[in-house]
Amino acid sequence: MAKLAVRFLAVATGENSVASIPPGLTGFTGEAIHSSAYKSGRGYSGKSVLVVGAGNSGMEIAYDLATHGACTSIVVCSPVA
Repeated sequence: MAKLAVRFLAVATGENSVASIPPGLTGFTGEAIHSSAYKSGRGYSGKSVLVVGAGNSGMEIAYDLATHGACTSIVVCSPVA
Protein backbone atom coordinates (compact mmCIF):
# COMPACT_ATOMS: atom_id res chain seq x y z
CA MET A 1 0.00 0.00 0.00
CA ALA A 2 1.35 3.42 -1.02
CA LYS A 3 1.40 6.32 1.44
CA LEU A 4 1.08 9.97 0.58
CA ALA A 5 1.99 12.76 3.00
CA VAL A 6 0.61 16.19 2.14
CA ARG A 7 -0.13 19.44 3.97
CA PHE A 8 -3.33 20.21 2.02
CA LEU A 9 -5.76 18.06 0.05
CA ALA A 10 -8.56 19.40 -2.10
CA VAL A 11 -11.01 16.99 -3.65
CA ALA A 12 -13.20 18.79 -6.15
CA THR A 13 -15.42 16.28 -7.88
CA GLY A 14 -19.12 15.74 -8.30
CA GLU A 15 -22.16 17.68 -9.44
CA ASN A 16 -20.73 21.09 -8.60
CA SER A 17 -18.11 20.85 -11.32
CA VAL A 18 -20.46 22.46 -13.88
CA ALA A 19 -21.02 26.17 -13.29
CA SER A 20 -24.63 27.30 -13.52
CA ILE A 21 -25.85 30.85 -12.87
CA PRO A 22 -29.65 30.91 -12.42
CA PRO A 23 -31.67 32.63 -15.17
CA GLY A 24 -33.55 35.82 -14.39
CA LEU A 25 -30.64 38.01 -13.38
CA THR A 26 -31.02 40.35 -16.37
CA GLY A 27 -32.05 43.28 -14.14
CA PHE A 28 -29.25 42.68 -11.63
CA THR A 29 -26.48 45.22 -12.18
CA GLY A 30 -23.96 43.72 -9.75
CA GLU A 31 -21.50 40.89 -10.20
CA ALA A 32 -22.77 37.30 -10.24
CA ILE A 33 -20.20 34.51 -10.13
CA HIS A 34 -20.31 30.76 -9.59
CA SER A 35 -18.35 29.31 -6.69
CA SER A 36 -15.99 27.65 -9.19
CA ALA A 37 -14.80 31.14 -10.24
CA TYR A 38 -14.39 32.45 -6.67
CA LYS A 39 -10.79 33.02 -5.58
CA SER A 40 -10.72 35.32 -2.52
CA GLY A 41 -12.78 37.76 -0.52
CA ARG A 42 -10.10 40.45 -0.80
CA GLY A 43 -11.89 42.41 -3.52
CA TYR A 44 -15.22 42.42 -1.66
CA SER A 45 -14.21 44.32 1.51
CA GLY A 46 -16.94 46.77 2.48
CA LYS A 47 -19.38 45.41 -0.10
CA SER A 48 -22.69 43.62 0.47
CA VAL A 49 -22.50 40.06 -0.85
CA LEU A 50 -25.21 37.40 -1.02
CA VAL A 51 -24.10 33.77 -1.07
CA VAL A 52 -26.77 31.46 -2.49
CA GLY A 53 -26.58 28.01 -0.92
CA ALA A 54 -25.19 26.61 2.30
CA GLY A 55 -23.25 23.62 1.05
CA ASN A 56 -19.53 23.25 1.70
CA SER A 57 -18.52 25.78 -0.95
CA GLY A 58 -21.17 28.29 0.05
CA MET A 59 -20.28 28.20 3.72
CA GLU A 60 -16.53 28.42 3.09
CA ILE A 61 -17.00 31.33 0.68
CA ALA A 62 -19.30 33.15 3.13
CA TYR A 63 -16.71 32.73 5.89
CA ASP A 64 -13.89 33.95 3.65
CA LEU A 65 -15.92 36.98 2.56
CA ALA A 66 -16.75 37.87 6.16
CA THR A 67 -13.13 37.58 7.28
CA HIS A 68 -12.16 39.95 4.47
CA GLY A 69 -14.65 42.60 5.63
CA ALA A 70 -17.60 41.97 3.32
CA CYS A 71 -21.15 42.35 4.65
CA THR A 72 -22.10 38.74 3.94
CA SER A 73 -25.57 37.17 3.83
CA ILE A 74 -26.54 33.58 2.98
CA VAL A 75 -29.82 32.36 1.51
CA VAL A 76 -30.96 28.73 1.31
CA CYS A 77 -34.09 27.06 -0.08
CA SER A 78 -34.61 24.62 2.78
CA PRO A 79 -33.53 24.26 6.42
CA VAL A 80 -29.89 23.36 7.03
CA ALA A 81 -29.72 20.08 8.95
